[in-house]
Amino acid sequence: MPKVSLQRIFQKTRFDLPDSHNLEIGKIVIRWAHYEHYVQNIIWAIVLNGDPKGAALGRIAVRETKPDEQLGLLEWVAEIRSIKLDRALLKSMKPRAKELSSKRNLVAHGLWTEVSNAEWLVQETRGGWEESKDGPRGSKKIQPEAVPMSARVLKKISTDLESLIADAKTLKGRIGEAPQ
Repeated sequence: MPKVSLQRIFQKTRFDLPDSHNLEIGKIVIRWAHYEHYVQNIIWAIVLNGDPKGAALGRIAVRETKPDEQLGLLEWVAEIRSIKLDRALLKSMKPRAKELSSKRNLVAHGLWTEVSNAEWLVQETRGGWEESKDGPRGSKKIQPEAVPMSARVLKKISTDLESLIADAKTLKGRIGEAPQ
């Protein structure tokens, strides 16, 4: 039986990121949770339409969807209840929510490593490599992608999430007054 090389299995991953990274990752995780909950509350409000126990019923009865399905569910429940939504705003939010969900998952669940005390990388282990003649192939579970992730990039993700949250609040504020 061949020996297993623990060096190969336990890659040089790190958890002692700089404070600047920890701060922005924390902001990203918290902002994403706030965004998801905010949109879910809009869905509950529409589905339960004024029921005084609506929030409690919503948490039990309305399933929570994947982030890229959440805005679609919002659109459907509004349509069923004949509630007008700002369709243009909703349409602009969908691709941003999907992209930011992916980035949030990467920084929250990825494995971090540092290259020569200069650059921090996070390993992407989900999905597959895009087809190319000379690049890696197959699953990123087998051959992870190392994505450079500076504090500046993390700050941009956090700022983009703030913008998405602001748009969700605008969407909620325009319920019933936007053209169909």
